[in-house]
Amino acid sequence: MKFKLLFIFLLISTALFSQNYHVNDAVNIEWNGKWFPGKILEVQNDKYKITYDGYGAEWNETVTVSRLKPLNTNNNENPNSSQNPEGPTESINEASFKGVETIWDLQSCDNGKYLIAASAYGRLILLNSSDLSLAMEIKVSTNPVFSVSMSFDGKYIAAGDASGKFIIYKKSGELTYSEYFQFYDYFSVGKMKFSPTSNDLIVSAAPKKDYKNQLIDVWNIGEKKIKFNLISGQMSDYVIDGLSISKDGSKVAMANSNQKKGILIYDLKTGKQTMQIDTKSDVSAVAFSPDGGILASGGTDKSITLWNLSNKTKIWTSKWNEGDEDYVYGIAFAPNGLTIAACGKGSGNPIKVYNLASGKIKCELGKSNPGGNAICYSSNSSKIYVGL
Repeated sequence: MKFKLLFIFLLISTALFSQNYHVNDAVNIEWNGKWFPGKILEVQNDKYKITYDGYGAEWNETVTVSRLKPLNTNNNENPNSSQNPEGPTESINEASFKGVETIWDLQSCDNGKYLIAASAYGRLILLNSSDLSLAMEIKVSTNPVFSVSMSFDGKYIAAGDASGKFIIYKKSGELTYSEYFQFYDYFSVGKMKFSPTSNDLIVSAAPKKDYKNQLIDVWNIGEKKIKFNLISGQMSDYVIDGLSISKDGSKVAMANSNQKKGILIYDLKTGKQTMQIDTKSDVSAVAFSPDGGILASGGTDKSITLWNLSNKTKIWTSKWNEGDEDYVYGIAFAPNGLTIAACGKGSGNPIKVYNLASGKIKCELGKSNPGGNAICYSSNSSKIYVGL
């Protein structure tokens, strides 16, 4: 198997113009650092209610003049253009890490300088994100490593394998990590994620004392102890296949299968559940938007769904693949907040890129039929990485 690195072309526009606008004026509107064409709907003193061309009314908003400029200015960014900031086009370059093992987990780390991956051959692989050359590897286990995460400051690496080995490595030099501690009370370890703002680690695992249980523990890695347990229940109710932590580190979303299928959201300061979204099918992947107000999910319903977390309503649902055994396994938001990339098992391409506003598939990337296990963007939204 191999990694596939897909280059995305970006346009950047920085000119701002200050002037008065009128109802029905065609304008460019700034959204999350990018410019899109639209129209003035209402003038409200020094503010303007706008609509984006090609997007539904749910995306209408009121903006100040600093987010507007005339439509005919240079560097206009058309979201329907093949050269737009929302994501890749059909014209791509690819690079690969040449390996023979399955990659189960993947994370961009060290401000986008590296990728860290969990291998079915029991090792951690650190790759240079620029060309996917090998920077470092750690032999963890003789069993497949299912999950890996590096702390936001690069100080720690966490790994978990199929036999329950839970191990933390601590940085001891440039590209050198030494064993820090192990925990022996897990039967198997699934997904793990470090907080983007601290050295707290969320771990999905089964305990040795009852391997039919599902645990979600929050660890303080610096103190080598569990801060609190979020979930302790039977796997007949809970199987947590996906984790996502909001950018501010305040909450974690979990993708759940089995009887209580759906999405669970917990406050990471209190350890209390704050939201539950029930679904009719198993959910295997979740991802917070950069601002934390939207959540994307996917699973065995063969689709990607975008949720408004303020009222638990669906913004849109878009198809993945439609084969009998197709499902979504990984979802990622672009850091610029304009697209969503998804990978999984299916009869189609391993990567699909969705327009955030409309839910329409912008493009499908890579060759058909490989299984995508994990996906992430580069820090500047210009590349997509997928572990196969």
